Amino acid sequence: MSDFSGPAIWYALDYPQAQWRHDIAEGLRDTHPELATLIDQGQVYIPVDIFLDMHQLQHDPVVRFVTKRVGRQAGKTTAQEAGLWDDVWLPDDEHGSPLIWVGADEKTNADKIWGRFIAHVDQLDDTLKQHFHENKNDGVITIDAGTFQNKWPIRILRKTGENAGTWVGDPLSRARLDEAQQIPDTAITNMLPALQTRQGKMFATGVAENDHHGTTWWYLFNKRGVDPTDVEFYASAAPSWAVPWQDRTQIERDREVLGDELWSARYAAEFPTLSGAVFPAEYRERFFDHGLSFKEPDEGSGIYGAGLDVASGGDDFTVLTIGDERNRQIVFARAYPRIEPHLQQKLVAEDLHRYGNAHGLLDGTVAGIYWATDLANLQCRLAPYEMSGRGKATLIEEFRRALERELISAPAIPQLNDEMEVYQRTEHRNQYGAYGYDAPRGYHDDWVVSAALLSKQLGAGSAVRARREGTRKVMAYV
Repeated sequence: MSDFSGPAIWYALDYPQAQWRHDIAEGLRDTHPELATLIDQGQVYIPVDIFLDMHQLQHDPVVRFVTKRVGRQAGKTTAQEAGLWDDVWLPDDEHGSPLIWVGADEKTNADKIWGRFIAHVDQLDDTLKQHFHENKNDGVITIDAGTFQNKWPIRILRKTGENAGTWVGDPLSRARLDEAQQIPDTAITNMLPALQTRQGKMFATGVAENDHHGTTWWYLFNKRGVDPTDVEFYASAAPSWAVPWQDRTQIERDREVLGDELWSARYAAEFPTLSGAVFPAEYRERFFDHGLSFKEPDEGSGIYGAGLDVASGGDDFTVLTIGDERNRQIVFARAYPRIEPHLQQKLVAEDLHRYGNAHGLLDGTVAGIYWATDLANLQCRLAPYEMSGRGKATLIEEFRRALERELISAPAIPQLNDEMEVYQRTEHRNQYGAYGYDAPRGYHDDWVVSAALLSKQLGAGSAVRARREGTRKVMAYV
């Protein structure tokens, strides 16, 4: 029934440049003559070297868990769809025809693979296309028996990490997972028995993020994949610049915006050296300068910014941090005694006025919003900063970037250092797509949030470039 000339090499990306596609397709005529018909039909997939290992492992008798760390826009989603065409050629076994899952963290990302597959089905001639049946609502594609030399219908199911409880079912032949770094551990744990029953294979692609102190399945599978003695696991990396259509100049520009560590994860496909550490020791060592000390205000000439974290109850402290806007150095930091809020506010106001009525930010929690009004009545100039949604994540990530680039400095502050040392990022993103940042259970983050608000006020987190030229630091700001 099938007019396909065998699985051949379905590796392939829709090159944005038509000439790239034409030149490589023509070159395939000599090396893969079986693709000539498909080339003539305009349906050929272009082999890309960085994904050939995934193709070669399709029928490896030993390797079962393949993880590929991929830089942004390196073609991982399309490579997964290309692999899906390999999967439908799998032979029947004692469990019947192939059962294949297409999974991602959320439906939108799963549909990237799914949609490409359906789009290429639509390009088939009518005699073939009529054997593919899609149920969009249930997330099922059924391929009639005999289409790919199978005695029973082939099924492709869509799975999302948002519904980890559904990652169970009949013995599984293949799992194609995209945005794997965001798929929760529970989904993978639920999937493994179905994969084990059929000795199926998993092909997972994602970026080198969300290692969460080296405990997530994504990090651990990648770690096992580079251990030559762990023969069922295979891992490799494909940086963004490994594909010919990427602009390396633009990639380097993004390094200036993201910072070295985040850029390495998103483009170079490298996990952070210190897994899970929000504020690595090397950042803190550069931030805390033991040659510095707190400074009294410069009468008449000082320009100061402030960050205030308001105690929300319990064991929390209200912490005020003040910095000199001229050199982005912290000159004052204080945790206030746990007394009545209106008494705390008077003490905070006194300190702010002593430093030229420093203007700045306070945390926009419910308590913080009340404080903003009360402090305004004391002629203070602190505005609430929205902490919900993406707000806190953006605040902490900008503070981290400022530390990475040495754009803010402080004298030794033991309480702040202690909080930064244990500060952590949560495993999963919230509904706004942002990671959660917080202190571990039993710890506080009052000093961290206060310093981060000050950094935001001083503009350190918005610096997009900082490099050393001898002993001089050159900076540009957006």
